Amino acid sequence: MKVRVVTFALCVLAAAVYADDLRLISWNLRDANPHSKAKFVADTAREQKADIVAFQAVNVTPYNLILDLTEAFGKGWDYRVTKSAVGPKQLAIFWNTKTVKLKTTKVPNAGAYEETAIQVNEKVNLPAQVAYFQKGMYDFFLLNVDLIRGWEGNEIKLQQVKVLSQWVSTKKKALSGTENDFVVAGSFHFSFPGEKVDDTLMNNPASEILSGQNLLIYTMKEVWVKDPTVFSYVGSWVDDYRLLDGFALSKPAYRHYVKGSSQVLRVDKKFKDLDSYEDDVSSHLPVIIKFKTNFED
Repeated sequence: MKVRVVTFALCVLAAAVYADDLRLISWNLRDANPHSKAKFVADTAREQKADIVAFQAVNVTPYNLILDLTEAFGKGWDYRVTKSAVGPKQLAIFWNTKTVKLKTTKVPNAGAYEETAIQVNEKVNLPAQVAYFQKGMYDFFLLNVDLIRGWEGNEIKLQQVKVLSQWVSTKKKALSGTENDFVVAGSFHFSFPGEKVDDTLMNNPASEILSGQNLLIYTMKEVWVKDPTVFSYVGSWVDDYRLLDGFALSKPAYRHYVKGSSQVLRVDKKFKDLDSYEDDVSSHLPVIIKFKTNFED
């Protein structure tokens, strides 16, 4: 009887652990006070019970925001920051080591973490971060990207998404179907000022490349269908709210996706106005997504 009770208790405990959703935040930290934002960002991640935070546009010169973020997140968190980007702004991935693991299996010839160049212009080199994570029974590739904004060079962006699309397709073939869960997080910058939702996600050339051949599904589309006024860009650029931040998922990853969980976090409400948030934290709002971890593909 004792054995049965213990076994049952262990099963219940395991089920409880596996039942925890994976919570992932994507946050562009562009244009803000370097020292005031780190604690707010870390506090927000903890309030949301985030397992992983993918950052874009993290300043490393003339000040190093990574040092501030590392101190603010504290023990129990690890991170990777890009080294190959040209310019002061880098990508960074922070994760809670108590809830998720950076894995090394199923990642051929690359270890657990790598960077892949998605930019061939020598003046603007924006690599994609690639990491392989696991929580519970769910393991997946996380790609952290920051595509160039349309008005700064649409041709460059098209080249970026072509390379990114090819990377995902090549990786899928190399893994021979053993791992097809791809979660792309970041700033996609698909739209131009004044574009409608459908134009952004359905008729934009860059979007079509990544979503072509059923490669990726954009979860923010369902958010906009419910509320077309939702945006993730604030301040003086409020009219350009189609500057897309968020997530794109492969079909296997979409099966783990908690439907309706994609949302823009209105953390700016904690400030007296949008200008205060933009000055102290960022011109972007964070976007969160959740995944089920209690089954595997």
